[in-house]
Amino acid sequence: MKIAFIASCMTVVELIQQGVTLNTTRGVYQYQRTTGSDFENNYTEKAIKSWALKELNIDMDELRGKCTVLQAKAYHSLKKRNGILMRKKTDHTLHMHWNGEGETNLAMCSNYYTASGIIRPLDKLVRKIIQGVRNVVNCCQHAGVKIKMITIINISAAKMIATECGKLRPNQDMSSGEVIQGEEFRRYTQEERMMKLEKIHVMASSSPSDKLLMVICAKQKGHVVAVTGNETEDAVALKEADIGLSVGIEATEVEKESSDIVILDDNFDSVATIISWGRCVYNNIQKFIQFQLTVNVAARVQLYCHSFHW
Repeated sequence: MKIAFIASCMTVVELIQQGVTLNTTRGVYQYQRTTGSDFENNYTEKAIKSWALKELNIDMDELRGKCTVLQAKAYHSLKKRNGILMRKKTDHTLHMHWNGEGETNLAMCSNYYTASGIIRPLDKLVRKIIQGVRNVVNCCQHAGVKIKMITIINISAAKMIATECGKLRPNQDMSSGEVIQGEEFRRYTQEERMMKLEKIHVMASSSPSDKLLMVICAKQKGHVVAVTGNETEDAVALKEADIGLSVGIEATEVEKESSDIVILDDNFDSVATIISWGRCVYNNIQKFIQFQLTVNVAARVQLYCHSFHW
């Protein structure tokens, strides 16, 4: 893999070098160009560093001497990332490097570098995605489907996303229980969960067990529950729900096996289509049964009347 497409911008190359060198689990213990590298037992980091050392010509010691690591965040199993806050010794600029799940890191970003080093906003792409989700939310609400957002992200980001998607009003009062955290939901008694279930619109900082608990409570309340998930840990909630939905490309095999419906086009807009088609089929079956019953009853009444006449 060559990096000729970014070699024209040293800013981009330098940022990649910093991230590869400094933002690691335990760092590189030893590097010898003749015998190779002695990395920590993390094969993903080993592959990335091996590529970077060969393609970017990184001098580990020199790069570490140019920067000071101010703070390091250890890997978090729920947030699925680790990171460092560093400062360059030359101009004292600060950089935050994150290492982890792509979707989680991308959700924190507002801009990106092009190959030539130009900073451009991610807003257009995000707006397009959010608009699609907003349309689905509106369609579901008009169809009488109640949507609850259960996410691992923090409560501030969850509020912002829910507002952008049309799930919350911009000036909505948050003190009435529409937005809670997973830990708060776990602390409720069974009676409190059943009483507050209908009010909850967003549950942030949630674990897979919180999602499962929400599904169980909704079913006990008498609702027909559909669940979407994109993690292996969501398999239990998908299995417990009346309808499990998974996204084709992003879903794991465990998740697909636990789902009733797999969305092959990776488009959340398909949820509205699934609801529309499902209800159409259901209504057609009802009409067919009604038609058959009417015809059969009318035929039998006519037969009995004819027999009685004779």
